[in-house]
Amino acid sequence: LEVYRLEKGSSPEICCKEGLSESITAVSGGMVGSKTSKEIVVSTYSGRVVGLTTEGRSLAQPSASALPSVVHETAGDIGQKLLNVREEIEALKTDVALKRTALAKMTAHAEKEDSIKHVTVPYLKVKDWFYLVDTDGSYTLGIETEIAMELVVIQCDAPVDILDSNTNAALPSACQPDPEKQVRVAYTCRCQPNTCKMEFKLRPIEGQAGTVLVYIIPRVSKEGDSAGQKIARQLSYRIPPLSLHSRVHDVDESRPLNSLLVTGSLSLDDVHGMAYHCLPDIPDRPSTEESSVVIYFQSAIMDTCLMVNYEEGRLEFRSDNVSTISILKESINKYALEQRKRDFRCTYNIVEESVPHALELIHPKVRHNILLTQKVQLIAPLKDVEIAEGEGAVTAPEYQDILKRADSLIAEYEKNNTLLERLFGMIADLYIDHFKFQHLDVKDRVPQLMKRLEQYDLESVKAFFKQDPQEQQPTSEPRE
Repeated sequence: LEVYRLEKGSSPEICCKEGLSESITAVSGGMVGSKTSKEIVVSTYSGRVVGLTTEGRSLAQPSASALPSVVHETAGDIGQKLLNVREEIEALKTDVALKRTALAKMTAHAEKEDSIKHVTVPYLKVKDWFYLVDTDGSYTLGIETEIAMELVVIQCDAPVDILDSNTNAALPSACQPDPEKQVRVAYTCRCQPNTCKMEFKLRPIEGQAGTVLVYIIPRVSKEGDSAGQKIARQLSYRIPPLSLHSRVHDVDESRPLNSLLVTGSLSLDDVHGMAYHCLPDIPDRPSTEESSVVIYFQSAIMDTCLMVNYEEGRLEFRSDNVSTISILKESINKYALEQRKRDFRCTYNIVEESVPHALELIHPKVRHNILLTQKVQLIAPLKDVEIAEGEGAVTAPEYQDILKRADSLIAEYEKNNTLLERLFGMIADLYIDHFKFQHLDVKDRVPQLMKRLEQYDLESVKAFFKQDPQEQQPTSEPRE
């Protein structure tokens, strides 16, 4: 919470700042705890009420001339206020203890009678958010509860990387997946006392659709109280096949665009359901006011574009990324099979110029992450040189810059330490999908592509894509 002072003809000036570590639900001003001092009262999501007061502070400043002067209360008045607050707290503690005891008695009686009709399970109110962060291609999952959390369990039936935020007061642990129950990822966080808010980062793999399930178990009993009842709240989040695409206002239609066209006896609900199944940020129901819909997307990792245009009986996708068209084709066929839609047809048109275009779009990120990895690998040897030979032993300007920015380089690398591997994986997928539309299986040539990527050069990678995979490549003779 930040409070600013604004006077005519001047810029806003901050005069007070308070960290609450919770969402703010309401803010109001007035005279609450004192008849003479103005206050700002704030309520948070968990029910805390915090007051910021001018009481006891001098406001004899030119910028505060419009405010009334503060009348200081005596020590006896302040002491009486503190005594009243302590009495209220003790009364609340007693009330909570009585209700906790009554609940334990009802629970014991219900278990003895093999019935739960006398026990009411409270509803756990949760504020949550789940959105894509375009800068690093990950989803931010946040949860906030009115009462403290004891345990948070995350499960997913698709491969995702779950990263714990540094701000979480919890002890994370990864669990073994359960293939029989289609659980590919299982993650548990045991929360510290009074933890009401947590955030996680999830990194899905595009083309791997699934559902994220979050189970929240609040701390409703005292530590070590086995008689207390456990309740849980389940939250569910959809990961579509093209999960790393976000909506934009428009795209550059002059790019080399591949297309996928779906036609047939399809209603507006049918084509909208196909688009909703494949992409995020699309409402679950079509608009009744529009007969034709156009939506634009952009990839958070590769910066490629996607245009979606649908109406009754027709659904068209246009993208400058062959892998995007391939994922859409497979996802729509799978969705149609699940929905028992058979009277439709998929046709596609692949533009050869889109492949080198996509490689050029991803090139800056690949180059940046390769250089970042190389710089981080040099930090430890350069520090060893300075320790052995003293400060100033490293004279090269580029090495001095690495030592100067060592902390920021390491922080950036640790934040995106798997991004380079994911970029290489996307290039490999682009290679496979490019030839898949030519009805060729080139998976056995992927190791050769990865070797070229380890010695990354854009023109060399482009040349590898142009090679005919059906031709036997000559092996180099050893030099004498």
